[in-house]
Amino acid sequence: MKILHYSLLLCFIALNATAKLPPLYPREDCSSLATQTDMNICACNNRDSADKILNETYQRVMLLMPNQQAKNDLKNAERAWIKKRDKVCHEKIGNREDSGTIWDMEMCGCLEDMTANRIRELNTKHPATIDQLD
Repeated sequence: MKILHYSLLLCFIALNATAKLPPLYPREDCSSLATQTDMNICACNNRDSADKILNETYQRVMLLMPNQQAKNDLKNAERAWIKKRDKVCHEKIGNREDSGTIWDMEMCGCLEDMTANRIRELNTKHPATIDQLD
């Protein structure tokens, strides 16, 4: 009986993990585009959209910080996160020269994914930012 209970629990967890998260920012569907140039532009527009919402979220969180030290800590954390994001995507995607015309789409996709995760992280750590200041 315990095995069945744990199996059902694992199935429930797996289903929840694959559930779609609500959209964090306006995002274009790039899947139906025909040319690499169009796919690159679309992917980079999505990255820019995520970046805009990240910047807005960061500004809201800054307003909630209780003192200057907390603001400085957040600023330093965000700078470190940007460096890490860029490094991780560069390591994952590689050099432009080695990838050809798909590089822009892949790099923008990586940056967008990591930025979306950062938006979620900031909203989770500071849930009041979602609706307190709107």
